Amino acid sequence: LSPPQELRRRRRRRGRKIAGASTTCSRRTTMADAEYENNGSETKKNDHQFMSFSAFRINYLIVHIAIMLADGLQGTHLYVLYEGYGYSVASLYCLGFLTGAVTSPFIGPFVDKIGRKKAA
Repeated sequence: LSPPQELRRRRRRRGRKIAGASTTCSRRTTMADAEYENNGSETKKNDHQFMSFSAFRINYLIVHIAIMLADGLQGTHLYVLYEGYGYSVASLYCLGFLTGAVTSPFIGPFVDKIGRKKAA
């Protein structure tokens, strides 16, 4: 069921449960159903936004998972490649992190000064 249909179904169920105890609650539920149905165009707009966001989210997750898998596969192959050339993989990773730690205090303010769009 789509989200609006699910809400309508829950409201009707709630109205049935409460109707025996208090007619005020069932009237409120009926009024909420009527108000909900009067906003049909807004509901359709919200449905469209929800569906388009859901499609975007699924596409994003598919691409994100593919990139993570590719990165994981690349890491294992690079490790073997570096080992084959006789490099110490641990020292290469340490060198990369150390370079980032040393240069980031200078690069950050420089990029902020000239603008991020120009720096890219």
